[in-house]
This record gives sequence, C-alpha cells and structure tokens, in this order.
Amino acid sequence: MEGDHAGRRGTGRERRTLLVLAACCWGTSVGLTRVYLGVRWFTDVIGGWLFGLGWLGLWLGATARWLPGEAVGGTADTAEP
Repeated sequence: MEGDHAGRRGTGRERRTLLVLAACCWGTSVGLTRVYLGVRWFTDVIGGWLFGLGWLGLWLGATARWLPGEAVGGTADTAEP
C-alpha cells in the first residue's frame, strides 16, 4: 500500500530549500577542492565566498527595493483597509 504522499513532488518551499542547499554544497566543495589541490590559497577561497555573499546581498536588496512585493515572494502588504 502506497502512502498518502505517493507521486507528490514537494512544495515550492521544499524545492527552493533543496536548491539552496545544493548550491551551497557545490560552492563549498569547489572552494575546498581548490585548496586541497593547491590551486588557490585558503584566503583566496574565503575572499571569493565573501565576495559572492556580498554580491548576493546586493542583488537581494535591489530586488526587494525595486520589484513589486508580489515578485519578491509575497512580501506585499496584504492587509485590507
């Protein structure tokens, strides 16, 4: 007998969480393997990660500032007058 969730692919939130987790694991793995292989210094990798976080923060801030609330993920004021 199959469970209640047979054929269910997951909610949008679950998919987004898995995508973010996969991207973080990928970025961490690439950075650490570069240090392990001797291609980069650890400080170079840390600097790259910090630059990437800053760039992400800049774009998220710009998105929250200039896009309508509905496009940002339902952050619009939903209270009725």
